[in-house]
Amino acid sequence: MKIRRGLAAVLLGIAVPASAVVEARPAAGVRPAPALVASAPTFALRAAAVALPAPEPLLSAPPAEASLPPVQVRAAALSGALAEFARTDLQEASSVEVRDAGDILMLRALGADALGAASVPAAPSDSPAPPLALPQRVSRPAEHRIYLLSKPLHEKMHLGPLSIAFHLTWSISLEVAQALFIWKETGSLIAPATTFLLGLPWAPASIMGRTSVDLGLRYWRRKLAVLRELARTPGVERLRVLTTGDVEFLGPIARRKDNTGLIFVEASSELPREFGRFGTPIHIADVDTHHVRMTLVGAQQRAETDWTRSLSGMLEGWPIPQETAAAWREEHKRLRSAGAKTAHFRVEAVLVGPDGESRPLGAIIHGPAVKTLIGLGILDRVLSGLGRGRLSRRISISDTIIERPGDLVESGWQASLRRAWRRISGRLIVVKP
Repeated sequence: MKIRRGLAAVLLGIAVPASAVVEARPAAGVRPAPALVASAPTFALRAAAVALPAPEPLLSAPPAEASLPPVQVRAAALSGALAEFARTDLQEASSVEVRDAGDILMLRALGADALGAASVPAAPSDSPAPPLALPQRVSRPAEHRIYLLSKPLHEKMHLGPLSIAFHLTWSISLEVAQALFIWKETGSLIAPATTFLLGLPWAPASIMGRTSVDLGLRYWRRKLAVLRELARTPGVERLRVLTTGDVEFLGPIARRKDNTGLIFVEASSELPREFGRFGTPIHIADVDTHHVRMTLVGAQQRAETDWTRSLSGMLEGWPIPQETAAAWREEHKRLRSAGAKTAHFRVEAVLVGPDGESRPLGAIIHGPAVKTLIGLGILDRVLSGLGRGRLSRRISISDTIIERPGDLVESGWQASLRRAWRRISGRLIVVKP
């Protein structure tokens, strides 16, 4: 130890001349601790004081988020996205706003963010996540023309005997496989038998959900094929379909589904006079001055209250006003007492131009979907029984963008991820040359 101290003193004498006084000064804004100052050794040397400047920081300390594992960073970003989605007012927001918020949440769950997780700190759970811009087309002209196809889209899907047998066999096979697994693990027949009996009451709901999803996927495939057919028409840039459906059940099995959709086409040029099996396109000069008047009809009787909404608001998917829904619930009750059945109810629409000219659009909602729209569904009844307000409903409308060769698109893996998600969900159709 003495040898080390002596060597340190020799090195200090070589490094510091005897005629110099070393004065150590802290950096600006930093006060030394009193205990350290009191215990620090001093050198009383006879020379002018030479002040050593405080060293400038070369590297700033990395943020705390940079040291977190990627999983925690992604979890924090997703938490911020959930908080941002929770701020969306589902009661008052349009379907476009709700759909965009859901897309942003899904894209963040898939790993996309605004500028990359490595360059942007993760947002805490109590603050909104950084905005995630959805892909926009930048090469299209500003003026567009809106057309309504005179013949709506009619698609009827039904499950045949083989499909019904498959769904029934699948549900029973799952219950049997679960019982066999429990019997193999326990070696007793009581546990699997109890599990099988407890699972039987849930089997009808499982079959109903599975068959409903099957019909929904079949309609989605047919509608996507129709949209691709329409997208091949030159000038078509955007397709919006106002969709409603009526489901027919055979016990717990969703056997048949009839879908009706009004097709609105947004184009950069004039469309041909005939649009194939969809009839003649009806040009709408201004969607703000055109209105859609909707009336509840049941058992050949019309409700006294109408719901009138501008066509622009209808295309944006604004929900039905609570006052109109309450009035239609009373009309529904009155018409039911007059002998109308659920299948007989429908909502008929009339397109009214700025000059007062009316064009009937037919029934845009019918069957059980009418009860859901006006707040008479099962969930609404449960909420009403609990003293909670009914959910705000809106007419379902799909929005599809057409991308053609030569259009400018975003680059990067995150943009590719967004485009892939929009193509899977049917919100983007890429027309190949």
